[in-house]
Amino acid sequence: MVRKFRADVKNVALKLAPAERAKFVSHLESLEGKAVTVTVALWRDTRSQKQSRWEWGVAIELLAEGLGWDHHERQALHYELVKLCFGTHTDPITGFEIPNVRSSKLDTAEFSKFMEWIVRWAMDEHKIYIPLPSEVDLDALTTYTD
Repeated sequence: MVRKFRADVKNVALKLAPAERAKFVSHLESLEGKAVTVTVALWRDTRSQKQSRWEWGVAIELLAEGLGWDHHERQALHYELVKLCFGTHTDPITGFEIPNVRSSKLDTAEFSKFMEWIVRWAMDEHKIYIPLPSEVDLDALTTYTD
């Protein structure tokens, strides 16, 4: 549940992680004397670097190679996978089919489900084996785009 509060920024004190505190205080100082909206929501971890590295460096690479897609088409392949997994809706102005979600907005659990779906889909539909993240050295990947 998201709650919004109206507040004036004046010497506010919050308990934050040390790494975040300096950035937060600097931002509050830049708003001194101004009215702001404060939103409080549960924390969600967005997809991790390793998850992105696996998608682009393992799954997309192997799928593109197996399906005959050129290197410059990998971004399009990513979007098609997102559309297949999460569905689409039609943009009322352009008529384009738009993915229902953006992968960059998925949390780690949601992105894990997407990863599992890619592995199953690749094998079921195209007989392409995609190793799971635990089966590859993600830190050693040199092919990675985010």
